[in-house]
Amino acid sequence: MGSLLFQSVRDNWAGGTRTRRCAAVFTVVCLLMIVAWGCRKAYVAWHVRAARAALSEGNAGLALVALRQAEPYARTDAEILFLLARALRRHDELTDVHAYLDRAVLAGWPEDQVRHQRYLILMQTGNFNQAENYLTQILGAGSVSDELAAEIYEARVKGYFSIYDLKEALVCIEYWLKWRPHERQARMWRAEIWERTSVLQEAISDYRKVLEHDPKDFEARLKLADALLLQHDVQGALGEYQKCVAGRPDDVAALLGVMKCQLRIGDLSQAKTGLRALLERDLSATQKGEVLLELGEMALFNLDYPQAADYLSQARVADPTNRFIYQPLSRAYARLGKTDLAEEAKRRGEEITKRFGRISELTNKMVLDPQNPELRYETGMLFFAEGATNDGAVWLLTALKYDPEHRKTHAALADYYEGIGNAVAAGRHRRMAEASEKPGADRSKSGSSSG
Repeated sequence: MGSLLFQSVRDNWAGGTRTRRCAAVFTVVCLLMIVAWGCRKAYVAWHVRAARAALSEGNAGLALVALRQAEPYARTDAEILFLLARALRRHDELTDVHAYLDRAVLAGWPEDQVRHQRYLILMQTGNFNQAENYLTQILGAGSVSDELAAEIYEARVKGYFSIYDLKEALVCIEYWLKWRPHERQARMWRAEIWERTSVLQEAISDYRKVLEHDPKDFEARLKLADALLLQHDVQGALGEYQKCVAGRPDDVAALLGVMKCQLRIGDLSQAKTGLRALLERDLSATQKGEVLLELGEMALFNLDYPQAADYLSQARVADPTNRFIYQPLSRAYARLGKTDLAEEAKRRGEEITKRFGRISELTNKMVLDPQNPELRYETGMLFFAEGATNDGAVWLLTALKYDPEHRKTHAALADYYEGIGNAVAAGRHRRMAEASEKPGADRSKSGSSSG
């Protein structure tokens, strides 16, 4: 076809008349439009295939990148709209998911598949009562695809995490891994639960299983290194951190891990140079606090107390929640004769350590008793005491899922919302707290409450 078009262009141009030359130009324009249309179609199709592959591997972030490239060229394509909704949901960006699902239906995408996604959103956000029966029926029908079944497992685990029900999350993950033993996300989430409940050896085992299946998995290797260091296996951790750095030479977390290990095996000079270089990088508050803490510990080891106090006080400013900063800071101040500052740092460190210990204890209790609102209320208040008010509020809201009239929780949420200027939510929780306090309050009429 192309050769015929070019032959027509040559013939018309050779004819010499203006009309025939215009016809030749028109033919060229048409040819270019056809080529452009074909290229655009191939470009969109390539990105859609890449997105489908990424979603099947559980990589919603990569799928989103591909779909965002294709979207400007196919804004009304039903499949692209549907895949965008799926990728956004699985990437926990829920704001626009329903809008994309609506557009997908209008563009002709099957309504039953869209309905599945809407129920998965409910499950993913912890609204099991509304989603459980529907999705159980789908699974029971036996006609569900493996891909949808995997998404249901994924959404259930996310939902349990959203309400901090680690016990049910673990049960769900166990079933998931019986079906798919090499499911990366399931093992990574189970390892996270082991770490939260201080069962480090099991977490290490899961990270190693992930790496057996994919030795290039950077996140799994970095988490393995962190867990080994927590278990005081310095040489093992160093080896894993070095593999991380070999793959990503500029990664701050991996470089910091190497330097922590170097300090612990006595390679002080190289670690000091590396830590100072890291301070010139764009670090998160947590990373900056860790770097300054390591430099402060090194200065203490070298009996340079003014330098130690300087580094450690900077670390406290960068990350005041890091409980490991305060004991060495207290020692540095004491050596400098600053008794009051030493006592204040010691007291603060003991308070934070006690709170973190209690949070760990409560986390383990909630694995056995996830529906206890008192445990959730206390955890929330501990986060408030640490200044992590958003985390504290989330914990309090989960307490209300199990006891919608829990008076202390409503009172605490009223104070929280009042503090951030949300008078409507503050008033609602204040009224609920007062109603729950009245003698003879009818708790049988309670309903779910949220901020």
